[in-house]
Amino acid sequence: MKQLTFVNRPLLCEDKLRENRGQYDRTRRLTRALRVISFLVLIILAPVSIFALGSREKGANQTARNTMTIVGKVQIYGSSPHTFVGIAAKDGTEYAVYPPEQAEKLRKLQGHLIEFTVILLGQPQSFEGLVLRGGTVTPLSWRIIQ
Repeated sequence: MKQLTFVNRPLLCEDKLRENRGQYDRTRRLTRALRVISFLVLIILAPVSIFALGSREKGANQTARNTMTIVGKVQIYGSSPHTFVGIAAKDGTEYAVYPPEQAEKLRKLQGHLIEFTVILLGQPQSFEGLVLRGGTVTPLSWRIIQ
């Protein structure tokens, strides 16, 4: 039987240091990798957020440009029970009113000459197969003229 001696004791300490150094190196590599990944994510998300903010400002300006004044009368289009409210301008252009809650408020003003401040929503929409060529508008305010 061999007898164990503790001559190599300092060597055990060096092994322990090497093991700790290996853990330290792995931790450093992992930290560096996480920093690189975070930086790449930041580079990708920064332009996306800038474009998102830019489109909001453009939308606000777009709404301001599409605001206009119309002088005309409230008209009811379609046949019962499928009717919808529109505005017949003095120049002959007809506009559909959206949303339905605004249209119901205007329904009571049928026959009066009114000055409307509206937002032009864009392309003409079809209501029960009927299309008003002026487009669709959302009334912001109105004033009875006659």
